Amino acid sequence: MKRIKKILFMSVIMLTCAFSLGYADEDPDYSAGKNDGEEIAIIEGAEKATLDFKAGNENDFKAARDTERELIERLDLEDEDRKYKDGFWDGYKEKFEEEYKETYRTLRLTKFKDADKTGTSTTEKSDGYKSVDMFGGAVLSPDTVVTLAVPEGAVFLNNKFKMESSNNDYAVIDTQRYIKVTNVYTIIVEDAVNLYKPAPLKFKYAGPDSAGIYRLVKNKWEYQPSTIADGTISADITDDIFGGGRFVVLIDKTTMLSDISDSWAKSEIEYSLKNGYLQGYEDKTFRASNNLTRAEMLVIFNRIFNWPKNTLIDLTKYEDGIIVKAWSSQEIRNAIGYGIIKGYADNTIRPNREITYQEIEWILRRALKKDTFRWNTVAEKMLEEKQILCESFESMSNRIKRGEVAYLLYLIKTNQI
Repeated sequence: MKRIKKILFMSVIMLTCAFSLGYADEDPDYSAGKNDGEEIAIIEGAEKATLDFKAGNENDFKAARDTERELIERLDLEDEDRKYKDGFWDGYKEKFEEEYKETYRTLRLTKFKDADKTGTSTTEKSDGYKSVDMFGGAVLSPDTVVTLAVPEGAVFLNNKFKMESSNNDYAVIDTQRYIKVTNVYTIIVEDAVNLYKPAPLKFKYAGPDSAGIYRLVKNKWEYQPSTIADGTISADITDDIFGGGRFVVLIDKTTMLSDISDSWAKSEIEYSLKNGYLQGYEDKTFRASNNLTRAEMLVIFNRIFNWPKNTLIDLTKYEDGIIVKAWSSQEIRNAIGYGIIKGYADNTIRPNREITYQEIEWILRRALKKDTFRWNTVAEKMLEEKQILCESFESMSNRIKRGEVAYLLYLIKTNQI
């Protein structure tokens, strides 16, 4: 009897598995998604493995591959059928791992074989690379559109750079907002280098002042503070350790705000506006001296840190949860769920209260995972660089201003705090 029951149990399990697998294989939406995911992964797995190998990074496909959420957002798949998205992710993650590993191993094997043939490592071969040492040098794209000017004293020893051009966007470019001006240019460094001085990156350019150089960062195009002059547009590469990267020139079609040209934080405000971290008012002003509410600040920080989406937090359990506006409710849930804020002792979250320097300090300690973070570090840097005396020196209970937030965000995104 026991044997019969065991056979029946195993039969049910096998039928269930067969049904589940067959359902996925036969469903047209799932199959279409899986095929599309595999096609994208074949391209991106090889590209990211090549970039990691050239930059001297480890063979780590998990670090290079998007999460499912990042992939769906980057490729704008949010409105697709659930089965299609499931298939897309299944196809992408499997094929990405396969292509990444194969490409990385092939590159490593080729390097070793070349070294055996020549008696030298590939870092000693030209292979299209430009050698740059302590005396500096210029690295040009093959079409001479782009120049990386490495100044004297910026690097030491002998370093090899080269540049490649491609019409591949590599990540979504919002054509409603941007006009793509150039191809995407990839700077490849054979071995990541320490940069002791900023290295200007210059594109030949003729066009409106609303253009900027954008850099691919975590599968998103991020604006780099840019200067237009004498037929060029330029931005400084300031990485402490530079392993290469991808760059493109885009024209931002949105109207620039009317009250930032004379602001002490003009470049930082432009940086945040062009990257979508901050927004202006309907009357096309920025109002750098205005304060922000706790809800506004949590929305902004969510854009910067991309906290995981949380649908389980019930805001109505807080005394003032009912007053939270729809435009900030999800970001406040994310902040609570990720442990960024906890609410006050009286069981309120006070979304409409203007946020203080002290509260900014507490939030960033958690968001940056730096218990030693102090707002005064930002205030002192602001005073030294911009000659702006922050009101936090008077009291940490004073309210932060929008111009100061722009400055803060720039420091965060450029790893200066």
